[in-house]
Amino acid sequence: MYKLLYILIALPLLVGPARGDSYTWIAPPGRGQLEQDPTLIPKGKGFLFVPTMTGSLNEPSFLVLQGSKPIREASPGTGVLLSPGSYKLLVGSGTDLQMMLRTVPVQEGMTTLVKPFWAGLVINVMSENRASINESYELYRESSQENYGLGFGVEEERGEAVKTWLLPPGVYSVVRVGDNVSTTRKFSVRLEPGELVQRNLVVDTSDNTFIGFYPPAQYGLLAQVADSRWKTSFQLSGSPRLSTSQNTTGADRSVLSLSAEIIGSSVYNTDRH
Repeated sequence: MYKLLYILIALPLLVGPARGDSYTWIAPPGRGQLEQDPTLIPKGKGFLFVPTMTGSLNEPSFLVLQGSKPIREASPGTGVLLSPGSYKLLVGSGTDLQMMLRTVPVQEGMTTLVKPFWAGLVINVMSENRASINESYELYRESSQENYGLGFGVEEERGEAVKTWLLPPGVYSVVRVGDNVSTTRKFSVRLEPGELVQRNLVVDTSDNTFIGFYPPAQYGLLAQVADSRWKTSFQLSGSPRLSTSQNTTGADRSVLSLSAEIIGSSVYNTDRH
């Protein structure tokens, strides 16, 4: 395995309108994913497609039920062929009772593309020097104080990928393992339907306390590009600076400068273990 690190400094900063929903995803929008799916719909069948926000391997499987009986299981970013009818779709992290349920129709010769009614959450656990670390945390939903389970950091050098939480929209809190949701030592995040939220959880490695929780970059989001062997991530941050001076004629002169930093990481996975 080989890892490349590269930094570009003082780049022009381009600012555009805020975008939500699929524009926050790491994966392409749902319709783009569907267009890349090679499945052909045979006679007497319909196709149910559930998009992924971050990648099929990073997200929990979904279940298709006919009545109360599970009949199919697949990963987000893929679809299933079904006979025409009405089905129940279970999506989400946590226990079966915590998964989200929707009724979806399937018509012969047609594709049902599910619009996400869930939210995605990616938490990158790292030390103060931005190194990924394998530290765990617990995730609670504030409204019900339900525990959705343990989350873990990863060691990127080993080719591991952060798992994505698929959750009902709402406010969630991140606490140390063993701490109660009522503790004051917690970090919270609001999740909206169809949106992917990314956060860095910073841990003081000397005593494993949580000391920071923030988006991956001040301007822009963490993006990942992956194929069968290469995994590349980029992080963009920047800041404006306004300076004022007076020239010899007595007129004021203001200069607005923008600086940005891109931190990239590429990991190449070999067949050796």
